[in-house]
Amino acid sequence: MSSEEEMTELLRRAELERRELADAVGGVRDEFESHRRELRLAGLTAGALFGVGSMAYKLFGRSSPFSKIRRASPIVSLALGLSRAVLRWFR
Repeated sequence: MSSEEEMTELLRRAELERRELADAVGGVRDEFESHRRELRLAGLTAGALFGVGSMAYKLFGRSSPFSKIRRASPIVSLALGLSRAVLRWFR
């Protein structure tokens, strides 16, 4: 083999290895981007769930207005029922 043939063979081999390396790096990059999207979506979902959970706690927690109304509802229901009974009695 002449040195020119060896040089051509080395250049061809270098080009093949460069393409293989570029394909491998491209695959790793695609996988990285995929994981990045998944983690971003997971972060957005966790943030949304935390927001909904904190809003629900404020609405339905122990000291919320709805909780106070719920605890007072049997008393109010009893008072309304008695007042209706008294009004029917007097009719």
